[in-house]
Amino acid sequence: MKLFVFLSVAFAIIDRVNSQTLGAIAGASIEDILVPKKDTISNRIASFIANQIFSSDVTLQLNDVRFYLWTRLNPIYGIQLLTNRTDVLNRSTFNRFKPVKVLIHGFGGNGTDDRFVSKARAAYLLLADFNVITVDWSSLAEYPNYARAAVSTTPVGVYVANFLDFLISQGTQPSAFHVIGYSLGAHVAGSAGNALRLGRLPRITGLEPASGGYERIEKLRSLSSSDATFVDVIHTNAKILGLGTTSSIGHADFYPNGGRWQYGCLWNTEYDSLIHCSHGRSTHYFIESILAGPGKFLSSRCSSYFKFKFGICDDCKKPTDDGNCVSMGEYASPIASGTYFLYTNPIAPYSL
Repeated sequence: MKLFVFLSVAFAIIDRVNSQTLGAIAGASIEDILVPKKDTISNRIASFIANQIFSSDVTLQLNDVRFYLWTRLNPIYGIQLLTNRTDVLNRSTFNRFKPVKVLIHGFGGNGTDDRFVSKARAAYLLLADFNVITVDWSSLAEYPNYARAAVSTTPVGVYVANFLDFLISQGTQPSAFHVIGYSLGAHVAGSAGNALRLGRLPRITGLEPASGGYERIEKLRSLSSSDATFVDVIHTNAKILGLGTTSSIGHADFYPNGGRWQYGCLWNTEYDSLIHCSHGRSTHYFIESILAGPGKFLSSRCSSYFKFKFGICDDCKKPTDDGNCVSMGEYASPIASGTYFLYTNPIAPYSL
């Protein structure tokens, strides 16, 4: 993680004027990130650092991507499902008539015991009898090769879309799916929604979508509002030294505590860096929201954090039907639109 933070800082201080500076993922390659397109001293430094940290040999091992099914009949041990293997699906605990929650981990995570994946999975199975599917793309997202992970998000997303198309072909309605991705996993989720052929995803939730090049490199495809009928995004570590995207990229973008850093992270010891504490806090908020129910994490629609802080926007004491005051997280309203702000507690429970 420290290597990733170091590289993020290096990228942040180089030229920002030209979006092609570090390269331009319709067909992104490792060279798009590691080889500078403009010969400047700062680009040479960035390229040198990247080449010292990352291998330039990227083999997209999509066959290593795994899909695990968890239900109330098997909450402890996941059942591996395979694309186009109807026999495996029919022998599993998958129920075509129940909602499907798809969880996608981020850089350095995995699809089984990753903190975000395991806690969100458990919360969902406590809430209702869902089909919970976790996507394990850890072979392409492992430390320290962030460059390989970044250029893998689109092909992995297409691979996920093929799997979801298979489930749809076997009787699952497209309206049953809700895809939730954390960090780089948010961009995987976006690519999956964009590549789906047999319908349209009703909802994608992006938890602190990774910046790490996505706001500066044209060919790295970011999660966007075009990827599902409703895209809600939680930003917790944007701007200075941040690991998350700054821009509003969904239909509804939530910025708890302003979205730059999170209360409690100055003394937090759970993560290996203060910056990663704020980055990962998005998952804590979302997981808490699953069981907290509607009416928690109430957020005010406002054009800026400055206006929110000075009480110019709705005080958000209760949800409204006009979308000016909605819940962040699992119960975000599909009518939510624009940018939303809220305060949280520094420790759990985070919702005020």
